[in-house]
Amino acid sequence: MLLDFGVNETGPMQLEKGPIFVVQPEDAIYDPASLNKSVVMNCEADANPLASYVWFVDRAPLPRRPVNLTDPKIMVTRGRLMIDQPSNTQHDGDYQCVATNSFGSILSNDAQLNFGCESA
Repeated sequence: MLLDFGVNETGPMQLEKGPIFVVQPEDAIYDPASLNKSVVMNCEADANPLASYVWFVDRAPLPRRPVNLTDPKIMVTRGRLMIDQPSNTQHDGDYQCVATNSFGSILSNDAQLNFGCESA
């Protein structure tokens, strides 16, 4: 099918485009007393070609490796950020992700990671 503006398209899923968020990170509260010992934040963009993701905490980029060598509690898989047994002194902050492909980059909304109180 030939579109009016001269782009040859075989299907809407194959049309090249810059990233558009379909999932943005959301605020999270971690309770150290909880049975769940990790925090997960998700970021997903619809893009063609596929987007790559970079996570930021308090405006500083996290390393792009699946396992952060400076903080092995942090794992990044595509747009998914997981922090195993987070610490309020190390991991409290504002998180954002950037999705990028050859057509551009977009920055997500801030998502805060806060810590609940342990009961006495």
